[in-house]
Amino acid sequence: MTQQLELTLLGGTQIHLGNKLLTGFRSSKATALLCYLAVTGAPLPRPVVADLFWRDMSESHANDNLRVTLSNLRNLVGAHLLITRHSIAFDQKSLYWLDVREFCAAVENQAQAITIEQLKAAADLYRGDFMAGFQVRDAPAFEDWASIQQMKLRGHAFQVFQTLVAHYARQSSAGRGLAVDYGYRLLALEPWQEEIHQLLMLLLAAGGQSAAADRQYESCKRLLWKESGVEPSPETDEMIVRIRKGLLASEEAVQDVIAITTRLGTLPILNGDVAALAPTASRTKAHATRHIPLGQDAALSPSPRLKPHSQML
Repeated sequence: MTQQLELTLLGGTQIHLGNKLLTGFRSSKATALLCYLAVTGAPLPRPVVADLFWRDMSESHANDNLRVTLSNLRNLVGAHLLITRHSIAFDQKSLYWLDVREFCAAVENQAQAITIEQLKAAADLYRGDFMAGFQVRDAPAFEDWASIQQMKLRGHAFQVFQTLVAHYARQSSAGRGLAVDYGYRLLALEPWQEEIHQLLMLLLAAGGQSAAADRQYESCKRLLWKESGVEPSPETDEMIVRIRKGLLASEEAVQDVIAITTRLGTLPILNGDVAALAPTASRTKAHATRHIPLGQDAALSPSPRLKPHSQML
């Protein structure tokens, strides 16, 4: 009986087979190839795969490395692969679980509203950047692909967190505590974005935590100066003055939170009042790429090879 293959790629790279951590990969390129096939889901010609990982080798040596790597993967997860003389693919009909697929299923189909529970499940799945800390030597094409996936998935996570912030900001004090938690997760993605610091200042103030809001302002001020040599905007300065003087009412702070998340853009929620909004022009590059369909950039064309290299990797 085929065992379930589990690939956890958000926040690291862990692969389990039948609840046991899978070891025995001959190289990081073998691990990378399995992850690439699972995420893209499309059959790939052998020359494309060889070029993806062994571009700096002669064609014959690249093909040799590919054959050895495929032999290694057959031994480890052969039941989950479809390998022919001409192409290689991940068998999507096999028994497997991929956190990236589950995460994207909740956020990429924006034609339909989703529930708060689905958003919370997506937030739980996003434990960090795509394949964080994983490195492959001498495979720039794979690294470029992984970077694109990382930016796209970060953009999705940003949208998930800010939608949850907007939703829970409207709730009671307990709900606003969750809004603060998701606000900090939002800040971890883009600590340089001043509007997120404003969000947290407002949420903390709405919860009666003016001292914490003050600390958040000071943190924002230090970071902006360290990263860009600039001071907080007049809007942020005015906000902290009002908080310090106790002039910002709780409900007013919540409405300001909603206004900021509206500018940033949120996801449509089923039976909720958070609207689906397009990202503004001020968004970062990471968010400009968030709507790239998963695996769209997978069909990489073979490029001219560089110098021949006989080393097996």
